Amino acid sequence: MPSQFNLIWQLLHQFFVVVVLVFSAVGFVVGIGLIVSSARTLRFFHAMNRWISMRGALKPMEIPRDTELLSHGHRRLLGYALIGGGAFSAFGLIAGVDAAAVGASFAKGDMVRIVAIAAAALKWFLVVGSVAGVAVGFLLRFSPDALTSIEKHANRWISSRRAMRGADDLNLTLDRLVEAHPVPWGWILVCTTLGAGAYAAALL
Repeated sequence: MPSQFNLIWQLLHQFFVVVVLVFSAVGFVVGIGLIVSSARTLRFFHAMNRWISMRGALKPMEIPRDTELLSHGHRRLLGYALIGGGAFSAFGLIAGVDAAAVGASFAKGDMVRIVAIAAAALKWFLVVGSVAGVAVGFLLRFSPDALTSIEKHANRWISSRRAMRGADDLNLTLDRLVEAHPVPWGWILVCTTLGAGAYAAALL
């Protein structure tokens, strides 16, 4: 088991180093552009900076949709369906899915263990969901009043648009600062990205 965690840690470490190298290269190119051709670089970023409203994108998800009329109107049929489907799914996952075999089928070498761990985690997550479906089915079929009381506490609508209202505002303070002093900011980018890139390359 420790060797598996060591392998995962090594892969995450290498991924982090590669990400730092990529962003360092991009920052270096941007810094050179600000130094050599400030106006052209700023025009490029003006063309790329397009504001996308998260409130507008999330608006369809904010519309409450009531399914209780359908579910409670056919609670017996839906309850039996949840019980049968959940039990079949849980039994099939436990008896028929071998995480080690999945890892061997979809990966090679050291990645076999990583894929097997991910497959096992997904398998038991689905098993827990199937068992929860069986429990809901029993409540829906044999104790709808108890399920209704649980739904009153669980079915609370939380507006993500309201929670993200402040985060959707434009904040261009840094952009204006770079536009006012493009060459010094270019040198800052070049120096910092060279240092970060060199350190990441040494770690890699």
